[in-house]
Amino acid sequence: MLLKRLKANEKALKKQPELAEEVATLTKEAEKLLAEVQSLDSRLETEENRIAKHSELEEELKVCKRKIKEIKERKQALVDQARLLITPEQAKELIMQRWLRTLQQTVNDYLQAHQRQLLQAIENVWEKYTDTLHGILNSRETDTEYLNKFLIELGYE
Repeated sequence: MLLKRLKANEKALKKQPELAEEVATLTKEAEKLLAEVQSLDSRLETEENRIAKHSELEEELKVCKRKIKEIKERKQALVDQARLLITPEQAKELIMQRWLRTLQQTVNDYLQAHQRQLLQAIENVWEKYTDTLHGILNSRETDTEYLNKFLIELGYE
């Protein structure tokens, strides 16, 4: 609409030179609006790309959910077939074996954690008490002699 007015005013400008200011104003407005339209077009394209990506992700999610459902149904079918093939006694034995493995693994985990704590405590004690009494006394004697030397140099003995 603005472009139509601009073209009409340009034609009228040839006939009436006093419309030059209005034509210039309309030209500036048209340029501003064109820049805004381009900016909005690029923003619209960006948003459309985001929406397309989101739609692709939604479709992928639907496909994954379908696959999960198929896998669960297949698993249930296999469980049902396995139930038909084994007796209740065999099922009980399998359950007990699995329970035993789980129990053993849990106990082993607790033992390993306790073993790590115990080892850490022993290392702390070792670091704390590695100096022997004999070593401490020798160190004290050496330091005493060193200090006595200074005292003699200063004239205190």
